[in-house]
Amino acid sequence: VDISLLSRRCCNMVRSMNIKAESLIIRHRDNRHGFTLKFNEDAIINWWFEDAAISEFHSVEFDWVHKIGGMEFATKVNSNNEMRSLYDSRLKPSNGCADSETAIETFTNVLQKAFHVDITGYHMDRRGVIDFPAFFLNRVVLQEVKYFKFGPCDGEYGDEYDGRCLDWMLSHLPVGTKMIVESGELAEEIRIDRNHCLQLNCSMNWFTAQHLRNARFQELIITQPLYKLKSSDIILFVYNWLHSTERTTRFFDISYGVRYEHENDDSDIPAMQMNEFDDTRNFNDFVPTPLHDLLREGNLDDEDYSNLMDIRRADGLEASVLWRQEGLQEGRIIFSVWHEK
Repeated sequence: VDISLLSRRCCNMVRSMNIKAESLIIRHRDNRHGFTLKFNEDAIINWWFEDAAISEFHSVEFDWVHKIGGMEFATKVNSNNEMRSLYDSRLKPSNGCADSETAIETFTNVLQKAFHVDITGYHMDRRGVIDFPAFFLNRVVLQEVKYFKFGPCDGEYGDEYDGRCLDWMLSHLPVGTKMIVESGELAEEIRIDRNHCLQLNCSMNWFTAQHLRNARFQELIITQPLYKLKSSDIILFVYNWLHSTERTTRFFDISYGVRYEHENDDSDIPAMQMNEFDDTRNFNDFVPTPLHDLLREGNLDDEDYSNLMDIRRADGLEASVLWRQEGLQEGRIIFSVWHEK
């Protein structure tokens, strides 16, 4: 990476080595601005940019100076092996780099070329940039990145999300972009009916069986237990899929709060023909889902395998269902459809 940033000729030399990065994530989160370049789990570079006008480190602490596109960036490696480079908001744009977005773009333009990688996604909050709606539309929507991770703003709502803001983002989010909402509280209802890949790590006390019945998605992951849902509500969703012809749903992973006065009553659980899980499938023949990763990485124990079953629709489409009891108060149902590529 250091060699690729030395000059255009060095960048082309590194490019010719055909070293491919796995992802490039731009970060504007918690008043920090930078990017993460990942090659594999053991080779991840976090690079942050700070304003020289307010930065805590000074020229005597520089490890070196990067010179890119006619601009200079004093750089230091911190104790966590993270890179820190300076821009200077006091400068005029004609005299150097005066903002974090220009700094990030200057570096990532070189790294994208050197390591054959596009911008994979963004990790940010609504205060991360000056004009969040314009940034979201121009970068996340128009670039159709694979990944967008969003967190609450410190000091604005505490850890509470603005439901209208999330709804607005989802209304513009490309179908191919996965959105991850970080932990916090989502007190207002949002629409989950636009066939997105969506992971919600926030609490949603309003979410009921009716919301699940109306949901339309490719992937839906809800990590906080939904105490207004019963396991039978989720099973009914599976039952309805089994008797439908829709081919959009790929995966869901939903946690629910166990309420024993309801969980012991299975009178409203429809009967479904369950088959033993087929472990002879070749994952490469199917559209990947998070269940494939669980199976590949050995994250399922013997009890999980005993609770992992297959179902088959009349049109031949198959899915796997896993029931999990996680402690005394929570349950979890994982549902994955085997769509052929």
